[in-house]
Amino acid sequence: MPEESSADPSLSVNRDVFADEDDYRAFCEAIITVADVGLLVLDKHGEFVLLNPTVRKLLSSAFRDGHDGRAGQTGDLYQADGVTEVPQEMLPSTRAARGEEFNDYFLWMGRDPELRRALSISARLMRDKDGEPSGAVLVTRDVTEVTRAVRAREDFLATISHELRTPLTSLLGYLELAAEETAAGRTDAVQAHLTIAQRNGGRLLRLVDELLNAATLTSGLELVRKPVDLPGLVSRSVESMIPAAGHAGIDLSYLPEPVPVLRLDEDRMTEVLENLLTNAIKFTPRGGSVEVICTTEGPDAVLTVRDTGIGFPAGDGAAIFERFFRAPGVQQHAIPGVGLGLHIVKVIVEAHGGRISAGPNADGPGTAVVVRLPLARLGA
Repeated sequence: MPEESSADPSLSVNRDVFADEDDYRAFCEAIITVADVGLLVLDKHGEFVLLNPTVRKLLSSAFRDGHDGRAGQTGDLYQADGVTEVPQEMLPSTRAARGEEFNDYFLWMGRDPELRRALSISARLMRDKDGEPSGAVLVTRDVTEVTRAVRAREDFLATISHELRTPLTSLLGYLELAAEETAAGRTDAVQAHLTIAQRNGGRLLRLVDELLNAATLTSGLELVRKPVDLPGLVSRSVESMIPAAGHAGIDLSYLPEPVPVLRLDEDRMTEVLENLLTNAIKFTPRGGSVEVICTTEGPDAVLTVRDTGIGFPAGDGAAIFERFFRAPGVQQHAIPGVGLGLHIVKVIVEAHGGRISAGPNADGPGTAVVVRLPLARLGA
């Protein structure tokens, strides 16, 4: 019959399948070694008597000068806010060593905010045959991805609520003013109020379109390809953005070169261009410039949009194409948006078999976004 664990009647081990104690010990060690959770066992004096590879790896990131193998050593351990250090008396090992049992104690391990891990730690006491505490077992789960996903969702909800509320509040306010002016017979002021209301309504529509686009792209993107003159398509997109650039005080220019006809989804590629141009104009201060270049380089048709805007931190070149990514400079300057435009662009470009990258503007401050479309694959 299986021998049941006294700690938990739901767990049992059939010792009959093991040849001897050495065989059983090897079985236990194999489970402890391959477990994807960190396992740490303390004796009744707080000494570490067992650490599996998972917990050893985690400890190395928090105790850069090594660990003395006892409960209570402080290191790069932070509370839920990611800033406040965990005091010695609240360390999981300290609590377990003084006889506490707990579930899902949360902390951050590691000093670098980009590399640190979020951990959920639980502890259970071990007892000897007389029922006296003889040590403790701590189980550590890495919950970094879940934690960051939850925070990303919360940040997104906060951002989208703000981005939708701001133009909606303005729109309703100017419509109310227009109604009051109409009632008072001052029709000369009504048109100005309605123009502002219309502009805010357009901003709301663009936000909703971005959200719907992002939802559609996650379920797969179907392209309707046909022969397209890429320089001509770029020219039309640039022309459509000239009023917005002029209103923002931005010099918008286009340098076309001959490019072979490509088989593209014209509507989707127009969406790519409009997103890139809108971003470049939005993130460039008044008096700056946006330049669009369409040419061929080797096996690719190359579309470059570069601006003299605020740029982004080094190392964020790939991150800016992730959903809901907002660079620190964008947030600091309170530039509206939810971080979906460049993600949508990346999905469309890659669906065409192309590649997209972003980096600093080689000619000065700002950003250069480069789209490469393979001539051989997309040739008409």
